[in-house]
Amino acid sequence: TYYKMKLHIGGKIKKDGWKIMNIQKNPEVDFIGDLSDLSQFQDESIEEIYASHVLEHVDSPLLMLKDIVSNLSVGDIVYIEVPLYTGESFKHEKYDWSLWYAEHLALYSLDTLIYIAQTLDLQILDKGYRNFISDNYNKKRVLTQFFLNPISFIYRNLTKRKYQLVLDNVLKDYGYIVLKK
Repeated sequence: TYYKMKLHIGGKIKKDGWKIMNIQKNPEVDFIGDLSDLSQFQDESIEEIYASHVLEHVDSPLLMLKDIVSNLSVGDIVYIEVPLYTGESFKHEKYDWSLWYAEHLALYSLDTLIYIAQTLDLQILDKGYRNFISDNYNKKRVLTQFFLNPISFIYRNLTKRKYQLVLDNVLKDYGYIVLKK
């Protein structure tokens, strides 16, 4: 019997109903392989892809995503999340992205994710920000934002999507985009 799978690319933790593909072998991994080559999967064999913190490790992200999209049918979903070089925590820490992690090969902004979606002719269902880490610096930054302009801070957080955290909207450390073929 043929069924379409949900594939977590780069995953390490088993989730009900999902298969994991990773370059590193471990007991939770269902498929071992290089993310830039999904030839082990038949076209249109995947209904949903979750790729969090994957694109920044790939030499040719557009080519990889074209390969991913070929494994989807119309209506299938792709979730991508990447660290943003525009995030406040990274600016504060003065990370030099070329040195931060040697395995990070590309820099992203939310505009880059939108460009990728448009280039691949995918519908954007959602996009937004996630925070880096809730450390003391981030908590101080949120308090500072509140005390500097409380009306703006309250308005911004009352009009945000319910599932986003206050820190997500202030720090903008990680960007995500949900796409539909």
